[in-house]
Amino acid sequence: MIFHPAHEDGPLRSLDSRRIRALTLDRLGQVLNQARKIPFWAERLKDISPELGPFIQMAKIPLLTKRDLLAEQALHPPYGRLFSQTEKGLCRYTQTSGTSGHTLRWLDDSASWEAMLECWAMCYELAGVNGSDRLFFPFSFGPFLGFWTAFEAAVRLGVLSIPGGGLSSEARLRMAFEVDATVLLGTPSYLIHLGEMAKLQGAKVPKPRLLIVAGEPGGSIPATRQRLEKLWGARVIDHAGMTEVGPTTVECAECPGGLHLLESMYYPEILDPQTGQEVDQGELILTNLKRLSGPVIRYRTGDLVARDHAPCPCGFGGLKLKGGILGRLDDMVFIRGNNFHPQTLEAILFELPGLAEYRAIIHQSGPMARLEVLVEPRPGIDPLALVEAADSAIRERCLFRAEIRAVEVGSLIRAELKAMRYRVQG
Repeated sequence: MIFHPAHEDGPLRSLDSRRIRALTLDRLGQVLNQARKIPFWAERLKDISPELGPFIQMAKIPLLTKRDLLAEQALHPPYGRLFSQTEKGLCRYTQTSGTSGHTLRWLDDSASWEAMLECWAMCYELAGVNGSDRLFFPFSFGPFLGFWTAFEAAVRLGVLSIPGGGLSSEARLRMAFEVDATVLLGTPSYLIHLGEMAKLQGAKVPKPRLLIVAGEPGGSIPATRQRLEKLWGARVIDHAGMTEVGPTTVECAECPGGLHLLESMYYPEILDPQTGQEVDQGELILTNLKRLSGPVIRYRTGDLVARDHAPCPCGFGGLKLKGGILGRLDDMVFIRGNNFHPQTLEAILFELPGLAEYRAIIHQSGPMARLEVLVEPRPGIDPLALVEAADSAIRERCLFRAEIRAVEVGSLIRAELKAMRYRVQG
């Protein structure tokens, strides 16, 4: 079964750049017209002439940050003046996980929610999900956007969709095996946890053909992908999205290691974070083209990406991001004369066969920042040998020395949602 009837843009593998530009031009005009009716956006667009073409208008609109949205909600609690209707017309509530210490609340009307289901129909099409698949969702359905839209979109497409919320990890493994799940959806860290737990316990496990991962950068990190694929014997499909923007990118079945932006649904820009100029590698800026009840225009995602100019074997003509999400601007720190990104640490440590899990603490007190790393060995692995291996790998790849110590097997908590593997202290 091909899933393109579930979205109005037709088969994505035949959607070329000319058609995408036509759709974008039309939808940008709708977004800007709608935004002018919303108080928050009316203020931001007051100096932008409606007589200009949509693309010219866009270039003149100031960039939007998460801090701007949080400030608006703090000034006009609880939701801010960000939405096109009163609460009576807004029927879906989601929120960010608040890992930065501040929760952003988001509302959608039924049309905007349907637009996000369209995005997931596109994701499934590019990932190669078909009507005979059985999708298993081993996570709790809380107030976070997470896989809510993924689940509902699959149901609309007529694909068997099995929720695994409210269960222990052991019960989820057993259930996924009993229903013969062919596709598992979850965060990379939680699916690693499930796979390693099954291996350790000798439990009967499902034999999925696909793992669709999101919520963390692991799907774009080769060492994490390899660990997942070895544990499950399944192909990893990476996906990324944001509560305030929606489901934005997915890896296609034909070409591992990159992400397609759903460009008929989002207007993308890649800008130099310092100069604001268009570049091939920089920060991804997004405008949502169909989530009209809460427009997000020229949003600074904080994601570092690189444009891939090579045509994709899948045929989709939308923007492709080489290597997926390369890192986060707000995570970058300076340690002992080196720019350091926590995502680099995952790429290094998950190559160590004796490592089960890790946590990192960046200490910023004192004249120089320092990195402390807690490493948890797999059962039967010598903790001292793991510390030495981690120390050597970090020194070789990062050109500085970290403070590394081993912790007991099973002592680091595994998260269902986003794994908090590092924190900044001091």
